[in-house]
Amino acid sequence: MADKNDASDYTGVLLEELREHFRAVMEGVGDIQRVVQAVPEIRQNTRLLMDDTQALKVTVKELSNEVGGLSDHVEHHEHRISHLEAA
Repeated sequence: MADKNDASDYTGVLLEELREHFRAVMEGVGDIQRVVQAVPEIRQNTRLLMDDTQALKVTVKELSNEVGGLSDHVEHHEHRISHLEAA
């Protein structure tokens, strides 16, 4: 009879340990599901950031060209002012 109780206790311990492992697996699966659900939003946000970055690059290039043009314009005026001052 003692052997039956020992086996039953051992089976109970194993069952409880398996339950704990199963709970841990289920928690992991739940975490993975939350991450997978967030992927479409992350993709959309990434696309929006890429579009915004591209727009910023275009704007910076245009502003750089404008500044270059203004620098040439200022240089031309400085040259004329220096010429007028020398006269």
